[in-house]
Amino acid sequence: VDLKELFALLWGGRKLIISVTSVVALCAMFYALSQTNQYMSSTILSIMKTDESSSIEGMSGLVTFAGISISSDMNKGAMIVNTINSRSFLKKLLTYDNVLPSIMAAKSYDSESKKLIFDPNKYDAANKEWIGVKPDHIR
Repeated sequence: VDLKELFALLWGGRKLIISVTSVVALCAMFYALSQTNQYMSSTILSIMKTDESSSIEGMSGLVTFAGISISSDMNKGAMIVNTINSRSFLKKLLTYDNVLPSIMAAKSYDSESKKLIFDPNKYDAANKEWIGVKPDHIR
């Protein structure tokens, strides 16, 4: 294969290459911008073993928050991780005032007033009402 011939062939077809690349790039950009924004969050939790029981006692309040009691013979670390990852914990958390709007309708944060700015197309913060359909937060 002669490199001069290859480059000459590519140079001769440069207009076709540029136009096809431009059309594909524009189509990809249009498709990407027309998609709805979807965000996903995940966590990795680990329990650090300490000689003091205060760290477990602090987390037991979080578990009790979800309405689950911990017995002393159970693996407390696994119970805490499972509780935080459970749907019942999420449902309980979302019953508190402004948690769901803070997650689903927040647009920005005003550091001077230390308040969230809500997207007016999604949530009316003054009346605490959703614009349109309330998000389906648990699937």
